[in-house]
Amino acid sequence: MAKLMTLGAGNMASALLFPMRNSLEGFYAFTPSVTKAAELAKTMGGKCIETLDRYPKDVDFLFLAFKPQQFDQASNELLEKAKIKESTVIVSMLAGTPLEVLKEKFNSDRVVRIMPNTPCTTGKGVILTLFGAGVNDEEKKELLFLLNTAGMTHDCESEDQFDAITAVTGSGPAYIFEYARQMASYLESVGVKETKDLVAQLFLGTSKLMTDSPLDFETLRNNVTSKKGVTYEALESFKADKWEELTHRGLQKNLKRSLELRENALKLRK
Repeated sequence: MAKLMTLGAGNMASALLFPMRNSLEGFYAFTPSVTKAAELAKTMGGKCIETLDRYPKDVDFLFLAFKPQQFDQASNELLEKAKIKESTVIVSMLAGTPLEVLKEKFNSDRVVRIMPNTPCTTGKGVILTLFGAGVNDEEKKELLFLLNTAGMTHDCESEDQFDAITAVTGSGPAYIFEYARQMASYLESVGVKETKDLVAQLFLGTSKLMTDSPLDFETLRNNVTSKKGVTYEALESFKADKWEELTHRGLQKNLKRSLELRENALKLRK
């Protein structure tokens, strides 16, 4: 069993790490304010590290879970105050921060990019991975074991693919929650109460059908849609409003921001 430390304890980190709590030999958390680290450490049954001068010596996986804009300052402070073992694998959750930047900053190719999503807290998340060349097969196996407690992992082929998929799997829950909110708002407008339960069950059942059925999404959609029926009328309205084009444009905006973060990260190279 591995020992893991996280620098950062926000919503995404907590969602990913919580399912791992029974699969770790040791857990440590650090945040500058201490408060969130203490809360997460208590939840995980681990320890809060109040200062990086007290960085534990036996960490196997070091998770970087702060904001990408904080990378330079946070990593410099870490390298200045902590003694990181050469055998430690650096696991970055930082959007738009490529492996080459991590490799140069930590002078090691034992680095991994991951991108989880918030459903990880239920054990049903999606976690993207992109491994540096220095991570061996045994370490990959151990990390994937931990990540799989939080959901399904998908190993990406390149930085470009990683960032493009992140626009869907990483940010996707927010889009789904927003659509759920809009549906609930409509129900409220026609006088329906308990809208959250109705809409949540709709998404739960539909997700179950998508995962259990061998049919593709288009066929599943068509199975609900009768020509000139009520569902057909709604879908035709969506089509007239160019819903698919709107979705693609939003995802492209997401990717554009990831690429901007990548360019900013590359500027920090030695």
